[in-house]
Amino acid sequence: MEKRIEKMTKDIQRTFGLNDYFLKTYHLSRRVNSLLQTNYYITMEWFPNQYAKWVEDTNPDGTAVIEVDFHTEDVNSIIFVNGVTYTTKEQVFPTPDLEHIIDWIEVMTGLTWGRQIQLHSQSLDKKEFHFQATVDNMPVWPTGTIDLEFNHHDQLVSFTKDGVFPSEEMLNWEPFSLIPEATAYIASANCKLMKVPGDTSWKYVYGIHDQFVTNDGKKHFPVDTVTRNGTFKKMDVLLEWQEKKTSDNLKINEQIQVERNISIEQAISHEPAPAVQQITEQDMDACIHEATHYLQAVAPSDTGRWRLCEVYRYDIYLIAILKQTNKDYDVAIEPRHTLFIKQDAELYHIVHVLDDKALWDNLYVNLKEPKAAVITKEQAFEKLQKHVTLTPTYVYDVEKQSYELCGKISCPYFVHAVTGELSLIDL
Repeated sequence: MEKRIEKMTKDIQRTFGLNDYFLKTYHLSRRVNSLLQTNYYITMEWFPNQYAKWVEDTNPDGTAVIEVDFHTEDVNSIIFVNGVTYTTKEQVFPTPDLEHIIDWIEVMTGLTWGRQIQLHSQSLDKKEFHFQATVDNMPVWPTGTIDLEFNHHDQLVSFTKDGVFPSEEMLNWEPFSLIPEATAYIASANCKLMKVPGDTSWKYVYGIHDQFVTNDGKKHFPVDTVTRNGTFKKMDVLLEWQEKKTSDNLKINEQIQVERNISIEQAISHEPAPAVQQITEQDMDACIHEATHYLQAVAPSDTGRWRLCEVYRYDIYLIAILKQTNKDYDVAIEPRHTLFIKQDAELYHIVHVLDDKALWDNLYVNLKEPKAAVITKEQAFEKLQKHVTLTPTYVYDVEKQSYELCGKISCPYFVHAVTGELSLIDL
């Protein structure tokens, strides 16, 4: 065992009172966060001593699975399997008391209550507590989360920390200047007719797509474009062709190979993960070519009916997202093709495809077609407008590498396009 790892394992065993445990196994991994930073982790599995001869594939009750940041040595998660713990230092863990939990989180993570974290929700019956990242009591996006769970003996059995918790130094601070009246036109423009599944048939509803608006009001963009843990390019390329292609030479059944075996040398050198590599013009051109070739083979009559909407990196792959075009409505569960594209030297080829359209067609095959919309967009927005919220939110800007103040436009309701009924979104 490498000396650095040996030291970390001994520190963990001593800190959390794992005297009645032995280290069964450990492994290294790496992940890319929303700031496009590569972080390395060591995950340890500690078995209770009474399971020294355990031969099952699953972990026995009471196993302590602990993940630690390889470079900072911060504890990222602690999970006791099936809610059973044999720790001899219960006093180092919190009780299910909110004040005690907050104090423990501050010590464990180095985060400051109110300035970097806030309570999001709690369930006293289930003894679960959920926290999220904040900056001076203002939400951030993408958000960081901390979750804790206790068993019926009031023992901590799960602690997980995920995402980024920015400090004030990472902000471009400014007073919030947006007002609902000035952003109403953006909410109205994003009030869309959507086709959603019902109990026995599809139905048309109007809803407002969540948007971020920059504090100067000059730019707005969908919330879901700020959640990629890898380099990302927004695209809008109509895919067209003249000739049909054969699908015989499409090899798209390759098993997705996600990195699992990280070496100690990679961890020590802090090697950047493949997902943080920039997406080049060559990459984008290759994705357009591969997407067109794929559709020519599997949907030869669909020329001009699909768009390449985005490309992003996932592990060693380029992911190309294809969405249908020329629709008079949006679809809550939108048909799309997700292409996994692999580069070998200068050659690109599709190795795997997720066909969401085929999946949803099979899932909702028995649903009847919806009745035609009667309510207009203007009538629907009049009902929705009073429920639109504008929330100050710090949003990470990859290009500026800082958090910029925005307003988040959101609405938790939709309007039935036939009856005009206003209902909470539950899709």
